[in-house]
Amino acid sequence: MQNKDQHPAAIDDSWLEQSIYSRFEQVAHGLHSKLALDDGATRLTYGDVLHATRNLAYSVATVAASGRPVGICLPNNAYFPAAALACLATGRIYVPIDLHYPRERIDQIAREAGLAAAIVDGQTGFSQFREAALPLIDLTESLKAGGGALTSQCTATVDDPAVILYTSGSTGRPKGICNNQRAILQRVIQFTDTCNLTSSDRFVLLSSPGTIAGIRDTFASLLNGATLHIVNPQQAGIDGMLDVLRKNRITVLYAVPALMRELFQHSMAKEALREVRILRIGGDAIRPDDIELYRTTLPAASRILIGYGSTEAPTVFQWFVPPDWKAEGPRVPCGYGSPDVTISLLREDGTFAAQGEIAELAINSRYIAVGVWQDGRLDTGAFPACPGNAAERVIQTGDMVKIGPDGLAEILGRKDRQLKIRGHRVDPGDIEFVLRGSENVADAAVINQIGRAHV
Repeated sequence: MQNKDQHPAAIDDSWLEQSIYSRFEQVAHGLHSKLALDDGATRLTYGDVLHATRNLAYSVATVAASGRPVGICLPNNAYFPAAALACLATGRIYVPIDLHYPRERIDQIAREAGLAAAIVDGQTGFSQFREAALPLIDLTESLKAGGGALTSQCTATVDDPAVILYTSGSTGRPKGICNNQRAILQRVIQFTDTCNLTSSDRFVLLSSPGTIAGIRDTFASLLNGATLHIVNPQQAGIDGMLDVLRKNRITVLYAVPALMRELFQHSMAKEALREVRILRIGGDAIRPDDIELYRTTLPAASRILIGYGSTEAPTVFQWFVPPDWKAEGPRVPCGYGSPDVTISLLREDGTFAAQGEIAELAINSRYIAVGVWQDGRLDTGAFPACPGNAAERVIQTGDMVKIGPDGLAEILGRKDRQLKIRGHRVDPGDIEFVLRGSENVADAAVINQIGRAHV
């Protein structure tokens, strides 16, 4: 755990019993004038974020019924975390909606979630819901309005649904994975303890706030009193991202391997990464030559953390790659088992696999997603309670895993057809479904060739 002098309220296991907003409020009171969020255009102190959260919470509580989903259809900027905190503060479930989604997908998500309202930017967001009979909360107007005393009336617990993250379904229909606050807090605590995160750290957010990695990094920064620099990789480009890393002396960096390669191969990488102490990689396969690239670019004292988790499940495997580690095959292991999960490897017939055997990964944990959100309600059937322990849930991941005699796990592919491309989950069935819907297509098949999806 952290030392108490590194943070206004040291993180320990009691954090799992208090809401995200209440913990953020404690941090914000202790670090009122410190920079919390910076997106390159807007800089917000912890006091600013607290003020914005309270004003937005007043609007959310006024417009949306308690316990119902509220869409956040904002750019990935400094006000997105305040909008998420406002929903959590008032007991509303928040649904991140990417402005870059096609209009049809946004409409699908709005219907599937049964949104009670959506938070939008008056300049860019109204058009996304103009034809929908949906109450809209204008960010700009809410920030001016004041109010916010309602945040103290929140009765939501850490076990209530907190966020719905939409991924691809097997039929082209969006699949809403619902996590509670306890699951988010567990990710924050594990990250904090593993990497000794403190208020002196400087994070960069390269992930979408609508991914579990983006949520973890956002709250790991804010609940530790650190500073989070928000960057849109598509807009900034490699040069722009490296410029942010250099100017802000980033100490904690997370990205998927494909983006890391682009960053680390740049001629300015060493200068831009000179203060990185934690490099966290996940979301896709990591090659041995990636590790060598990181080692030759990062400062000698930097640590490389590899982890495996998912939207549905917490970090299952992770490890710091030792400085003297040498690859013995084409893959970099994803780590050792986490104490917060129970790991099983299952054969096709459901029996347990032996050590060294390739089999499907199944886990049970208290921090698995609470269910799938469909047709405006929570369906807990996808993640049933663990037999003999109702506090834990069970999931068969579909990932094929081998655990070696040293305890290190390797991910060796999927049981189904699902792919990971640049860290994004892709289901070929979704693409086939859409193609077959065209009157000009009789049939379609999507295959994975040399790590890339082809039609």
